[in-house]
Amino acid sequence: MVKRTKGYLLLILLVLTGLASQVPRATLSGRDRKDLVTQLKESKAQYLQNIKGLTPNQLTFKATGKSSILHWMQRQAIAEQNLWLMADTALKNTNEENHFGKSQNSALPLLGDKDQEVLNERLCRLMKTMNAEKVELQFVTNRANVIKYVKTTTDDPAHHFAQTPLGAVSIRQIISNISSNTDYYNRQIKEVKSQPGYPK
Repeated sequence: MVKRTKGYLLLILLVLTGLASQVPRATLSGRDRKDLVTQLKESKAQYLQNIKGLTPNQLTFKATGKSSILHWMQRQAIAEQNLWLMADTALKNTNEENHFGKSQNSALPLLGDKDQEVLNERLCRLMKTMNAEKVELQFVTNRANVIKYVKTTTDDPAHHFAQTPLGAVSIRQIISNISSNTDYYNRQIKEVKSQPGYPK
């Protein structure tokens, strides 16, 4: 009887110590995860609606001193791909310095054309040669990857940092900025459509 009791006690202690060592990892909260996915999906839907059914003349139309819709689509693809490459590279880097730092909640400024070219000159050249169909496919594929990451990650994006031309920023900020960038390009596309002479 004494041996059996000792055996039970030992088993209970082993279970308790095992559970105590399993400290939960910090990751996105359910609310934060839902908010990010909503932002990503809404900006995606708006973008696809803005470019839906555009003719070649509409895609390449340029008002004096302005850019075409195709140009803005290419810029959007470059921006989004570069942002996700920065995040993905940092996530694969297990260096301790990329995991800790001051949490940054402020919005990440939009990266300009020159910043994008510095980030990935090869990608910039490639996107500039892509037609609207290929650019749209690139957008849809990349956005699906980002949404999948947000839905399934066990990382802590708010305290995992990537190096950018603007300094170290959190993966959480980069993901949020992907949506903000899309909103920016949506506005540019709408502006082209509002120009005098835009083909109907």
